[in-house]
Amino acid sequence: MQKLTNRVLIVVVTSLFTACGGGGGSTGNESSTAATQSQATSSAVTIQAADLSLDTTDFTVVNSLSVTQLESVRTNDIAANDSLIVTMEEDLRGAQNLNSGLFFRLRIIDATNFNEVGSLDKILSVVRMNFGDDGDLYIDTTGQGLVRVDVNDPGSPRIVDQVQTSWGSLESLVQGNVLYQASYNHGLFAFDIADRNKPRLLDEMNFDDTSQIRDINRERQDRGLGFDIKTQARALDVIGSTLFVATRDGGLFLVDVSNPSQLTVSGHYLVQSIWDVAVSSDVAYVTVGDGLEILDVKDTTQPKRLALVGLPGNSSRVTINQNIAVVALDFDFEEIFITQNGQQVRKKGGIMYHDLTTPLTAANFKLIYFDDAVEEAIYKDGAIFVVTKPAIYKLSN
Repeated sequence: MQKLTNRVLIVVVTSLFTACGGGGGSTGNESSTAATQSQATSSAVTIQAADLSLDTTDFTVVNSLSVTQLESVRTNDIAANDSLIVTMEEDLRGAQNLNSGLFFRLRIIDATNFNEVGSLDKILSVVRMNFGDDGDLYIDTTGQGLVRVDVNDPGSPRIVDQVQTSWGSLESLVQGNVLYQASYNHGLFAFDIADRNKPRLLDEMNFDDTSQIRDINRERQDRGLGFDIKTQARALDVIGSTLFVATRDGGLFLVDVSNPSQLTVSGHYLVQSIWDVAVSSDVAYVTVGDGLEILDVKDTTQPKRLALVGLPGNSSRVTINQNIAVVALDFDFEEIFITQNGQQVRKKGGIMYHDLTTPLTAANFKLIYFDDAVEEAIYKDGAIFVVTKPAIYKLSN
């Protein structure tokens, strides 16, 4: 393990980057609410990627689990509950290997001891995983609908049922008997799933048809800006009766779900190339192509930018757990080098983490680099669990 730790951990870095992503990102100010958003964000903090602190002390790799020993297998998702970390492995060789016993495999990992305690094969085409408020694991797939897995006995996880709803769901959230699905260009769906075998559509929302997007596109046409913005609902989070929906170029929608049969938009924040959203209390963390937008969402009708953080590479998944936000970074298409043991070493991935209880200053946003692109990461009980294509890492302080 010591050899692996030395390979991955950056403990003797003397400089940050020789190449890095800029502190750009969308300004979020090209809608008909441009003046309002400009005023709302004029006092926001802007942090450049080169100003971020490199973590050499807080978190170190204490253990790792390799993927199943096949060259074509990668790990690319993660979920956590009170005691477990669940990851998913994908056999990239394709459908001809359905009889291999692998294809898509859930790995159930004891978070404390960081050892695999159970697995479940042949969960097809996993898109995203979340634990529901009932304690079960819900898995979005592109072929089996929403799969519910009971992991109360980690050694023997079992599929409880499958809810066949809209094709192409990218992320689902379950609250009681209501299922919300972000379904790409189909928008948002709310289903009553009291009878799992017969989900009943409560309401749906095509964000292209909202007044917010219509107004934006009308102004774009007036200004000769070319094609209309098209929304692609791809990620969800929820606080109370407000559902946060990331819609790619359509920005972040705040949807009132107090009555799931009558979904209404309560607020909207325009930012382009939005990939993911995670919310805690009154703050939303939104990943954009080359950075992170941090929003004040206390007033759900008027989300305001608190900070724009430039990040190296491409920002993808973001998670918030126990007041720690973690962003996964992919450098596959950007050459980023750091000084390690006196050598210039290329890194292909990393994580950025921030303690939400600390001020929005560059010193409080920490970077850790990896040799491989990071798919997703999450904080839990003093540790950060990081998923790369060939391995799962546990970092601890």
